[in-house]
Amino acid sequence: MISVETLRAQVRTTVPFLFPAAPPEPLPAPDAGDDDDDDAGGSPHRPPPPAAAGLPPDVDTQSPAALTALAADPHGYVAIVRSAAPVTGEAYFALCCASHHATVASYVPTDVDSKIRGALWRTALAPALRSTRIAFVLQARHWATAGISMRVVGTGPDAVSGHHGEWLSVLLAALGHCVVAQDAPHAEVLSAAVEEEVWREARIFAGLRQAAGAETVCQGLAAILTHNAGDLDQAISYWPTHAALQPYRLRFARLAHDNATAFDGVFQHAARIYKATLAPEGHRNYPLRAVKALRAHPDLLLPISPFLDRWGGVIATHPSLTETDRLEVVSALLEGCDKIPGQRGYYRALSGLRERWPGTAAKLLRRLSPGQRRGFEQLEMQRQLAVPQAAFEDQMRKRYLAARDA
Repeated sequence: MISVETLRAQVRTTVPFLFPAAPPEPLPAPDAGDDDDDDAGGSPHRPPPPAAAGLPPDVDTQSPAALTALAADPHGYVAIVRSAAPVTGEAYFALCCASHHATVASYVPTDVDSKIRGALWRTALAPALRSTRIAFVLQARHWATAGISMRVVGTGPDAVSGHHGEWLSVLLAALGHCVVAQDAPHAEVLSAAVEEEVWREARIFAGLRQAAGAETVCQGLAAILTHNAGDLDQAISYWPTHAALQPYRLRFARLAHDNATAFDGVFQHAARIYKATLAPEGHRNYPLRAVKALRAHPDLLLPISPFLDRWGGVIATHPSLTETDRLEVVSALLEGCDKIPGQRGYYRALSGLRERWPGTAAKLLRRLSPGQRRGFEQLEMQRQLAVPQAAFEDQMRKRYLAARDA
């Protein structure tokens, strides 16, 4: 079981911009031998991270009523992860949920999936405690994603993101627990909540997939739906073997695989489009995890790959990054191009970064190590970088249309 102190430290390291701003760091001394006076490589220091939502710096995590109130607040997860109050009992579950929500779309998500989907539901819960936890889960699934994810399609009630899949998995964990505990009223409420959310996502995708001009959006949405179906499968994998759970398995499991009739087969169609278009981009961005500067500001969060030209431009110009930081990102992207077969997002990021690098592309190359320069000189790299952004996105649009109409 991960300790409270370790979990809090991980969140603070991963999404530091959610925490109160620290005093500005002193300016570093100029790099030795740097005679490039005309280089507009960005500010040499990082500004304080943006302030978190206007929530109290501490909360009474021992009060079920306080936790339920925070679950109902769209930014309640911020108050929970920022709190330094002691955590015991049910507050640990709330902290795991809030930490997961805060970091799951970041570069280094906290590893509490198995707890909120499995381990913390395996022990028997007293009826009152079960009721309190389920109330928390049902409210917290509406926590906001603004400022903690760039991988969201749509806005308002039509927004769909991977966070919805994460919460579906927690709802299914609660459902499995209630079915085994023979808590029929709560099982009915939870089943209806899962049904409602899965149908919502299916209808949004079905309504957009034929729309002219929505091809790029639908590719991202297909990826999200496919991954969300995977979250359902992961949650169900923690369920015990129990006959009463079988109808729910048949309803919610393997929506992107062989469960072809459920939800009008929309998840099947989304999975086929995802496989034909964005599946090589479905990696976990391990090369970027070591670049700590990318965690400093929500602007730097990674969007849906491979459409990363604009993100590369942000990396090239964002004032929170120094030139040293940018070169570290370049190195990580080059590593990803070399080690992740089939992906195109890192090439697009390098293209956008090179396009907007302060000064000229030649100046960027002069800053690279010999090994990094060789990475840029490779034939595949040159072939990928030669494709303009508009041409690349047109290629992806045609690939989408072919998969959609197959």
